Amino acid sequence: YEFTRGAPGRMKNTVLLSCGAVAALALFSPVFLHEGPGRVHIPLFFESQPATVLFVGDIMLDRSVARFVRQKGAEELFDDVSSVFAEHSLIVANLEGTLTENPSLSEVDTTILRFTFDPELATTIREAGIGVVSLANNHSLDFYDEGYRETLENLDRADIISFGSALNTEHLDTQVIVNDKTLCFVGYHELFRRDPSVI
Repeated sequence: YEFTRGAPGRMKNTVLLSCGAVAALALFSPVFLHEGPGRVHIPLFFESQPATVLFVGDIMLDRSVARFVRQKGAEELFDDVSSVFAEHSLIVANLEGTLTENPSLSEVDTTILRFTFDPELATTIREAGIGVVSLANNHSLDFYDEGYRETLENLDRADIISFGSALNTEHLDTQVIVNDKTLCFVGYHELFRRDPSVI
């Protein structure tokens, strides 16, 4: 916002209006306009930073990815995308598997598509910048309800917010505050139960 410069040392009362579809906010603040040619730019101290959200795809950390982690280390998993992640306020991903202590079945037999990840990788996911994950997919029950519960606990310990379930029966939504803005996420998985009425 710019205001035409007044007389030197003169104090003006300014009115800043932010109008929306159903409401308007008026803020009255005394502002000193300093001497100098041209116009004076006055930043709005109440402006909040925009919230930018990046939605990425599946995170699957079993099979060859698990072998990669053992050989190279977990810190290299997200190296190629770290600069992209850093540009956003929040990263949301789909966790395509469980975080449990169960041994991998799909590493032994790649035709078995039941995925579990080392629970310590939850910290790696969080340190990469991913703060929210969806569990509304066909792999969140790969190790049954016990695996789903263990996954929720491991995500919570790593400070990762989750939402959604394979059967759309619970944990359907969550709210996250980013840069003073409340963002709501709702998860819906259609493969097992095609009934969007729950959401």
